[in-house]
Amino acid sequence: GCLVLVPQLQRFVMVWVCIKPLLNFKINMISFEKLKLRPMRRADLRMVLDWRNSEKIRRLMLSDRIISLDEHENWYSNSINDHSCEYLIALYEDKPIGAVLISDIKSIDGTCTWGMYIEEKNIGLGIGVLMEISAIDRMFYTHKVRKIWGKLLSSNRILYLHKRVGFSEEGVLKKHIYRDGNFEDVILISLFSHEWESKRANIMKYLNLTNG
Repeated sequence: GCLVLVPQLQRFVMVWVCIKPLLNFKINMISFEKLKLRPMRRADLRMVLDWRNSEKIRRLMLSDRIISLDEHENWYSNSINDHSCEYLIALYEDKPIGAVLISDIKSIDGTCTWGMYIEEKNIGLGIGVLMEISAIDRMFYTHKVRKIWGKLLSSNRILYLHKRVGFSEEGVLKKHIYRDGNFEDVILISLFSHEWESKRANIMKYLNLTNG
């Protein structure tokens, strides 16, 4: 039901019903202070590959093909000395629960992009919200970018989470990617550093989270 393309208002209502548990309940059972990011290690690769290749994650990505372990290891090896990217493991209570992939960091332009995914059993618990806030903090406060940009399928309900934490739509690539028998739009989103402090405070207050 969540990903069926229907008229705009109805689609919004359907998607909002699906994502509302992530945003509308007060997150009292989880804690922002328990969410940490650490560098990805070679020992993490099999775990991360299993997350990425899972059907639930893969069908929402711009490229949904299954990646081999050799490809994955080469990707990691090529990134080790690449200062334009940073790959992180998200820990909750010191247990790995997801990955944050920051890439295309451009110091002159002050921009970067990112992606993230979470272990299937932790989807829908609100931890993804904590991961997104932590990832944005990392990009603005550690990498000192002024703008974060991203692209995602129009059917990806996480678009509404991105908007809730402060991202805005910049444009649409119409009928850009073939998926499940149809050509699907790709949505362009962005968030600027000068907007983040107030937007961060609002979402933290809304979710009853204390600042980490």
